[in-house]
Amino acid sequence: MMNRKTFWFLVGLIVLGLLSSCLTLDGKPSDDDNPSNGGDDEGYWLPIYFDEAPTIDGRLIEWEAYEPLVTFGPGSRILSGSIDSADDLTLKIWMGWDYDYIYLAIEAIDDSLPQGDVGFWDHDDVQLMIDARNDSTAEEYAEALETEISILRSYWKDDDYRVIIQPANNVSLQTRESFIYISSEKVLTLSDNGYTFELAIEISDLPLLWVSDGHVMGLDFEICDADWEVNEEGESVLNMGRAVSNDELPVDPWGGADYYFWKLNKCKFEVR
Repeated sequence: MMNRKTFWFLVGLIVLGLLSSCLTLDGKPSDDDNPSNGGDDEGYWLPIYFDEAPTIDGRLIEWEAYEPLVTFGPGSRILSGSIDSADDLTLKIWMGWDYDYIYLAIEAIDDSLPQGDVGFWDHDDVQLMIDARNDSTAEEYAEALETEISILRSYWKDDDYRVIIQPANNVSLQTRESFIYISSEKVLTLSDNGYTFELAIEISDLPLLWVSDGHVMGLDFEICDADWEVNEEGESVLNMGRAVSNDELPVDPWGGADYYFWKLNKCKFEVR
């Protein structure tokens, strides 16, 4: 027969076990867990919530503990041009947020980064396609589809736009009616085999975008790797390797993504 001391000892062990289980089920990581950006939670992209803003210095120290939101390379969906190898381009993109800023960090292996006096579209870039309210539908673009208009820009809603980030140049905002430069805090750091880039954009500069715990917007990325190459005739030509993060986005006449905003991936702002 079990004596009283043994009985109460076993009861204590059971209670401790239940308490431990509760602590692991409350959604908070234990000290042994590695932080991450949450990955793909029910189909959502989850950018990193910063309760303390990262230092924009191009060193990416605050991002090292997290997985990138998306990675581009030769295995990506290439729309036009070519990305020949991982050394030609491997591009990792992190995204973060707080209640005032959207933050981006880029780490690139890249054998060529055009700088200086080149055409605007001849720079390497990262483009964010944003449906700020996550409210675009196929029906709202039906007229453009029925008339086979290949460029849908004139049909974008007010909260459908793209942000064009050129690490060696400017940050631009293209809406249905305008194309403007927007201010940002940014630092580009070049290395022997590529670069790092860090950026902060004020949310107030992004039309109709707001952030709150649980808010969802439409988001996708398009990138361009612009490389000067010598062709068979010995001429220097620009190879514009364009890739997208979404297999469903169609191609426009210039070899980039045509922006069907109801097909964008979904990005959820979560305080984690």
